[in-house]
Amino acid sequence: MASADDIDFLEIPALDYVDAYRRKYADPGEVLLKQTVSRFPAVGHGADISVGSADPPAAEHLARVASFLQRCCGCS
Repeated sequence: MASADDIDFLEIPALDYVDAYRRKYADPGEVLLKQTVSRFPAVGHGADISVGSADPPAAEHLARVASFLQRCCGCS
């Protein structure tokens, strides 16, 4: 937060919030997420959906990503 005035927006990795193992270590109670999005504009970043693959993304995973985006940046 020492450089907060220099930050225009943040890109938050979705995988840290939709994968149970990573969430446990990244921000288990989403305290940092809540503090961050209340102060800065934020966008979710997800490179794990593989939209270019031959297999469709798992519906359950997409639902978790959608939930994260709602919590992160108010996307519906």
